[in-house]
Amino acid sequence: MKNFISLVQYLNSTIPIDDRSQKLLDHERIMAGWKLEVFRIALYLSFPVACFTIFNHPKFYEKVMMDVKDQITNYDVRGLEYLKELSRKKRMEKMEEAIRDMNKTTSE
Repeated sequence: MKNFISLVQYLNSTIPIDDRSQKLLDHERIMAGWKLEVFRIALYLSFPVACFTIFNHPKFYEKVMMDVKDQITNYDVRGLEYLKELSRKKRMEKMEEAIRDMNKTTSE
């Protein structure tokens, strides 16, 4: 790697650069100048602000979000009541079994 760097430095020092080439090299370093930078900053600032203004309206999402909400919360109430009753029955069976076990151990 060190040899490569020294070779590049040697080649750069031996290549003659005239005034025209030097001006082209200087222009490439400047690139597009301050106009490009102003454009980039304006774009970087205006893009998020524009997105915020466009998408920050509740009416924009109302239909879509209501459909999603309906899909999420649309459940069968009878099915839910059935599951609650089933879990209540299982809980009561476990409690009765525990009471029977306690009565067996106390009677012995």
